[in-house]
Amino acid sequence: MALLAALVAPLLAAAAPPGPSAKTNHLELELVAQSKAAQPGGVLYLALQQKIAKGWHTYWRNPGDAGEATSASWKLPPGWSAGDFVWPTPERVMTGPLMNYVYSEAVLLPVPVSVPANAAPGKTVALTVTFNLLVCKDVCIPEDATLTLTLPVSTTATPDPRFGPAIAAVLTQAPKPAAVKASFWRSGTSLKLAISGASARAMVQAAGVAHAYFYPFAGTVIDHAKPQKAQAGKNGLTFTLPAGYDFTHGKPVTELAGVVSLDRSHAFEIKALPGQALADAAGVGPELATTVDDGQ
Repeated sequence: MALLAALVAPLLAAAAPPGPSAKTNHLELELVAQSKAAQPGGVLYLALQQKIAKGWHTYWRNPGDAGEATSASWKLPPGWSAGDFVWPTPERVMTGPLMNYVYSEAVLLPVPVSVPANAAPGKTVALTVTFNLLVCKDVCIPEDATLTLTLPVSTTATPDPRFGPAIAAVLTQAPKPAAVKASFWRSGTSLKLAISGASARAMVQAAGVAHAYFYPFAGTVIDHAKPQKAQAGKNGLTFTLPAGYDFTHGKPVTELAGVVSLDRSHAFEIKALPGQALADAAGVGPELATTVDDGQ
């Protein structure tokens, strides 16, 4: 009997459903919810909470010169669906000659989950996801975890007291599309990106351009490791960016999309189209140029 118990116990452990948290070699991961329940026909925000070992980091949606973005594979009840991560503004880390866009210490990555209108109040649902992450320091190690969060379905959903405010704060602060005009063009070995409009002007007035940085969504449109320059103008700002492979060797680029970050409180998404028409509208003065190359 003792031998049978010893053989059966590992099987039972393997068959046990995964819980909402897991610990890997360098990460503590937890699947958490903004609300205490899921509402029929509503959107439920879940989030991956990462606690990252000191000195290590995980990656933004575009990791930069090296790395891999965190990904998720969901197993949800019929009719439920999960969207993409809501990505907070990343940090910049130079590792040797490489520039990377990362998260360190801790980060929450929210995900919108659509709840079908026919979800039955009073029932409980299990929401399961497998996260794949690359965590790096001097070396990079792939780590993964399968997490399950069980929630009731209810006609009312009050904020989760533990994670509700934190997820709401991330959703509020995360970069969003701004009501701006943006265009880009080649200038020698550089790439010009001009952004203008009332929103851009207000943010520049509030935060300045001393720490301005453009984080592209595509990995090969700029040379990440080289310095960027930001210039403030009467109606916005212009970046001078080091052109990447897509401009030096690739097919013509028809859109330049990414996040413009002026500081931690002022960041927004843009989609720029080809053309120099906005340069004058942005009112750029070369005497206001600021080189951003400190990796911060």
